[in-house]
Amino acid sequence: MRSFLPLFLMTALLSCSGKPPRNESSERPSDLPPPPMLVVPADMTPPVANPSAGEPVKPKPKSDVLSLEEVQAAIGRFHPVKLTYPQEELTEDLLPVVAKLIEAARAMDEIFLLQVSPENPARLSELRAAVEKDATQKPLLDYFIMMYGPWDRLDHNKPFWGTARKPAGAGFYDAGITRQAFETHLSTLEAALAVEKDRIRKNTLRSELDGLKSLFTVVDRKDGAFVFTPYHEKYKEPLARAVAAMEEAAKLTQEPTLRRYLTLRAKALQDDRYQESDFAWLDLKGPIEFLIGPYEVYEDGLMGYRAAYEAFVNLIDRDYSARLAELKSYRKDLDEALPYDAKFRSSRGKDLPIVVVNQLFTAGDTRAGVQTMAFNLPNDEEVRRKKGFKLVLFKNIAQAKFEAVLMPIAKTVINPAQIEHVTFDAFFTHTLYHEITHGLGPAFLKVDRKEVEVRTQLKEYYAANEEAKADVGGLVGLEAMANVKKKVSEAALKAGYVTFVASIFRSIRFGSGEAHGKANLMAFNYLVEQKAVVVDPATLTVTVAFDRMPQACRDFVAEILKIQIAGDPEAAAAFEKKYAELPQSVKKITAKLDSVPVDIATTYAVLERLK
Repeated sequence: MRSFLPLFLMTALLSCSGKPPRNESSERPSDLPPPPMLVVPADMTPPVANPSAGEPVKPKPKSDVLSLEEVQAAIGRFHPVKLTYPQEELTEDLLPVVAKLIEAARAMDEIFLLQVSPENPARLSELRAAVEKDATQKPLLDYFIMMYGPWDRLDHNKPFWGTARKPAGAGFYDAGITRQAFETHLSTLEAALAVEKDRIRKNTLRSELDGLKSLFTVVDRKDGAFVFTPYHEKYKEPLARAVAAMEEAAKLTQEPTLRRYLTLRAKALQDDRYQESDFAWLDLKGPIEFLIGPYEVYEDGLMGYRAAYEAFVNLIDRDYSARLAELKSYRKDLDEALPYDAKFRSSRGKDLPIVVVNQLFTAGDTRAGVQTMAFNLPNDEEVRRKKGFKLVLFKNIAQAKFEAVLMPIAKTVINPAQIEHVTFDAFFTHTLYHEITHGLGPAFLKVDRKEVEVRTQLKEYYAANEEAKADVGGLVGLEAMANVKKKVSEAALKAGYVTFVASIFRSIRFGSGEAHGKANLMAFNYLVEQKAVVVDPATLTVTVAFDRMPQACRDFVAEILKIQIAGDPEAAAAFEKKYAELPQSVKKITAKLDSVPVDIATTYAVLERLK
């Protein structure tokens, strides 16, 4: 899960990184010839293009939905940022290791492009050929690379090139598979499993059911039957390249915990068994923070089961990580601050590594569209229960977003009398509380005497529901640290509230149809309903009612946790329907933000050093 920071510093997630609905075609990744080079260039984010010097840009018939000018304007919504890092902390002996890790990460781009749609490699080749013939077509190619396909992730996945709609199942399912048909088949298997007496047949049914619901399989239809293929078979060639690069990095590094993680994760990429390497990742020490593999399920809009590949290459920020380490002792207090019965409190592990990093390079799911500010992994509930999870926070990403996006929004949206409360420290800190809250609350439920994850019970409603819990639950925790533990000042609490409300408008602009946008809308509409946030219809500015915020936040989180404890997807759907609507007041306010970038488009300074 995506997004947090230093006793008070980060709120809007997204990645969490961090991602919406999906795919088409019956053509499989294996049917397409592997590209001769990395599918996505080393520097994926194109510059803010300036098509043609002087000549008007003429839309081509192929761009049926958006003109070239409109695509160029869409690219302009991203403020270009070169991500820097403290060069003295990336010592010369680390450069060969980082180079190999980036090489491994690039293979995740190739796989994720296929996971979005198996037709994407062919589309990408067609666009590149078109640009070679006509340079004015370059904005289409640039935006395709940014979005990992021809659909605008910031506009409900509307096509900007061609007219094909993005099916909910992305490249994880055969194009003809519907949710109803898939659920019916799963129910049939579950019913058969419940009454089957023969041990061999029972194991066969269980294996089929587990494979079809797995995070790490692709589902097809063959002769009318549902069949699944493990990721390590489906994406064998790019995974082999990633494994080779990781094995080289393991030989080069002098850090034993990184060597162990790379060795175990290379093996896991070849058999889809990730738990041992997840444990090893939690134990990472040293200056390099590296993660690679399939994690988030946002891209699977059909069932919310399938995980998408991604990779992060990061450099530890020692100073901030040390400051944040003290928060470990308050995890229990933050859980107790959440409004739910103690008997449902999670039995997850106590280990809570918190690290702040400067991002060097990313690839795959996390790089598509909006850039995540943080993540909270692993998602595997068994790992989280036995050992815990890790919060990784991107200081350079957060700083860039705050300066380029949030402050211009706040100056437009927030009551001028409260603008002093919008601070980077509040922004980054709330992200920390957000991520900690992801690891709190109910994780497992008893259903038919079996222990199941809340995630699987809430199905496609889980992502927005969980993000809403983390967003506002983070504020509940912050308030407890201020008023109960006396560890946060009143000024910092006010800054947390106002900065969060300003950041809602940042997140909504990602697209109100994806998990983070829905979560922020639900929070905003609820807080307005409770008069904790007041919209001035004359000035179209927002004021936070500090005296009403604590109770309103607790009540909101209580509603969310009630749904999670019940494992009730219908209740989650009803809550989402009621509160995730985009009100006219928000539409009018966001209309004033047209000149403000929606997010940042990153390039990586480390690539210049590695040349």
